[in-house]
Amino acid sequence: MTPSVELREISKRFGNIIANDRVNFTLFPGEIHSIIGGNGTGKSTLVKILYGILRQDSGTVFIYGKPRVFRHPKDARAVNIGMVHQEMLLLETQTVMENIILGVEPTRFGWLLPLVARRKIQKIIDRHKLDIDLHKKVFGLTVGERQRILITRLLYQEAQILILDEPTAALTPQETDTLFSVLTSLKRTGASIIFISHKLPEVLKFSDRISIMRSGKMIATIPGAEAKGYVIIELMTGERLPPLAPKAQQVPLSGMPKTKQETDCVFILQDIHCDWGSCPLKGVTVKVNAGEIVGILGVEGNGQSELESIISGREGKYSGKILFNGDPLPPGEPHTLKLNHIGYIPSHREENGIVSSFSIAENIILGRHNEPSVSGKVFLKQKEITAHASTLIDEYDIQPVDESAEIHTLSGGNQQKVVLSRELSQQTKVLIACNPTRGVDIKTSYYIHKRLFEMAEKGCAILVMLSDIEEAKLLCHRIAILYDGRITRVAASNEATETELGYYMIGGR
Repeated sequence: MTPSVELREISKRFGNIIANDRVNFTLFPGEIHSIIGGNGTGKSTLVKILYGILRQDSGTVFIYGKPRVFRHPKDARAVNIGMVHQEMLLLETQTVMENIILGVEPTRFGWLLPLVARRKIQKIIDRHKLDIDLHKKVFGLTVGERQRILITRLLYQEAQILILDEPTAALTPQETDTLFSVLTSLKRTGASIIFISHKLPEVLKFSDRISIMRSGKMIATIPGAEAKGYVIIELMTGERLPPLAPKAQQVPLSGMPKTKQETDCVFILQDIHCDWGSCPLKGVTVKVNAGEIVGILGVEGNGQSELESIISGREGKYSGKILFNGDPLPPGEPHTLKLNHIGYIPSHREENGIVSSFSIAENIILGRHNEPSVSGKVFLKQKEITAHASTLIDEYDIQPVDESAEIHTLSGGNQQKVVLSRELSQQTKVLIACNPTRGVDIKTSYYIHKRLFEMAEKGCAILVMLSDIEEAKLLCHRIAILYDGRITRVAASNEATETELGYYMIGGR
């Protein structure tokens, strides 16, 4: 069978960094072929070359046996290649149908033909059971619904080769099952699917073949039916990671007598209300004990961003209280987090976690520039700053290994590692972490979880906001479900099933 895609000896450099090193890859019709690897290993670069966003330095792209040169995504779309990006850019104020036909509206003599478009789209929806309402506005739709819109758009444009980049990052188990039901239906029609993910269980479950990348090279390609998780992790990381016991299996302070629990409750969100944002908060109360990891779990768009803005001090318009060791934190004052030794890992690092024009070393000391360890009477202690950054770069496997590199040149995953290294390397009493492992690889996720467990064991109270159920069950003692601005369920993570949690995440009672 002729491959639908063959990438032969693809190489790409960015300055001194080799992103792709003579990579070979094939994709066949009727196949889901997953690419998995650590951050900065070249996965995104490879598919961007296939989609015409980047141009390779050497090597050849073959589509159905014919060599092709893509200078722009429109060149890739012309041979029926489509891509669903992580950002999922859609026009919020337009309807689902308007988003699907945007740029390829059917016309005759200059007149728009909406009925023609609707009939074609409805056939696609019915054939693949996509379950979307063409008349709805995009604003307010779930992540899963948005993905189905983008997939429908690609099929409307008659794409036969589909690239999906981290499509399940923020989906519930039910939405993930729906997505793979759609992909399986597409596969039966002969579509070719490239699936990029950091989630090993779903890669193992749904892939026909799995390709593993490390350090810009294609290490191996394994049939999905024969793949073993531990083998893939060893190929990805170059080492065997020992099993990490779920935090939920350990005894949390919430299981202690009530009087002791109240004594050790160091961080409290008390009846938080707000009347602004896309999802106003309606009386959120969450308590975190010393030595406990509590998760706020929910599908994005249910009040997480509003709650994060309030906790971080960026927004002061709310009622209720945030208590630290029994004392209220002043609203609208972000600097009070540092003053009280409260660490904060933001959900959007580009906006609130890094300064893009600063170096790695400069970003690592953000908010700490007045501390004696890095600041003299007049000037910063550059030698100490460089040494500290070098230690964390090595510890967190940040690429490139150059503390002077400007952070905007790093991959998203490596930028996240810089933020994590800064916040986790300090002696914090409370840590607020918003999706701390989103976009990072398996090895780094493992290390982050290990560090959070260690911090909790030393008495740190940790509040994590998550959208991934599996991670919540692994990481947390207790899980509070946030839906439509309310906490609708609080459960010990070792007592609630993934199905039950997913049900509450989508509004079940």
